[in-house]
Amino acid sequence: MLNEHLVGLEVGRLLNQPSLETKYVLPAETGSGYCRQIRPDKTLQVVQCEAYFHQPLQIPLTLQRQVFQISFCFEGPLTWQTTGGASESVLNHNESYLCYGENMSGINYYARETQYSGIVINMQYDRFHSILKALKPDWRIYQYGEPVSAVRRMPVTATVRRLLGDIIGSSCDDSLKRLYLEAKVLELIAVYMNEMVEEKQVGCGAVQISARDIEGLREIKRILDQSIDAAPTIKTLARMTCLNEFKIKTGFKQMFGMPVHAYVVDKRMEAARDLLEGKKIKVGEVASLVGYTNTSHFIAAFRKRFDMTPGEYCNSDKR
Repeated sequence: MLNEHLVGLEVGRLLNQPSLETKYVLPAETGSGYCRQIRPDKTLQVVQCEAYFHQPLQIPLTLQRQVFQISFCFEGPLTWQTTGGASESVLNHNESYLCYGENMSGINYYARETQYSGIVINMQYDRFHSILKALKPDWRIYQYGEPVSAVRRMPVTATVRRLLGDIIGSSCDDSLKRLYLEAKVLELIAVYMNEMVEEKQVGCGAVQISARDIEGLREIKRILDQSIDAAPTIKTLARMTCLNEFKIKTGFKQMFGMPVHAYVVDKRMEAARDLLEGKKIKVGEVASLVGYTNTSHFIAAFRKRFDMTPGEYCNSDKR
């Protein structure tokens, strides 16, 4: 009981620290691991916990401010109960959720001889309220203390994992560290919110798409973004991502608002416009650089997208 109390005091003190970076190492008699907090500025906080306990622990914690919070579980499960036992929930491996609350107080439960790994992003309520308030009616953002059925869990995608890795593993020079970390945390928040929107759009579609399908479709978009001049066929994309062609054709449109071919054409036109704005270059060269072997086809696509030919665009005041 004494160990639980001491660990709870130290972690609670860490959660409410204003300093850029603080780390608490678990005492050897309790287990192994650490809890670390990073504060790029007063409105953002990243908390990372890696822990292994010799005995079961119940650690009481209170966050002494009003925040929006994104929690990620990598090893666990992570189990918590609000003070008074009104609500209890579990976050399993590779799950995340978004919630909000003020002076969030509760108990975290840890089993013996179990590895725990998780990250929490705390966002000051006042700074992000205008953005997240618009989401709440449709996305059922969990309010701390509500019944656990209100928790809307999200899978942790490869993109989010990469961004979390950039934040936790930052080796940026001290003079730039706050700026770098703030930029990365804001990027993570934007990506996570966008994934929530995409998942909601997919859920409203006629075709049911699993979390694995969503991850595969995001990977397809990434592949297309990086190879617009030589975009793979749907058959090749299916082979690369292990999704069937029907799921790609229907799911991609549900998630991104247009079929694969239309998406490729749209990205090619955007790239062509950038090339025409950036330097003096022949229309035929631009066509080739964005993936067209037939200049006439390129000109027709450009006119359809921008209501003028590439030559007319070059001579217009829209450049």
